[in-house]
Amino acid sequence: MSRARNQKDLFDEKPRMAELRPEVHNTVAILLQVLLTEAAAGEQRQTESTDRRGRGTDDGQHYT
Repeated sequence: MSRARNQKDLFDEKPRMAELRPEVHNTVAILLQVLLTEAAAGEQRQTESTDRRGRGTDDGQHYT
């Protein structure tokens, strides 16, 4: 005996998002921008450090 299940399609509905007060929205936007900027800078520093040591381009396997 199979029972039909009524399951919502997750792609049909947009999730409801709570509306933030304008001052909270602005603060969150600024903090998010700072966080993303710092993350990008940290990734750039990591890449430069790796490149200076000569790693990242050589997989350690040498073929003859």
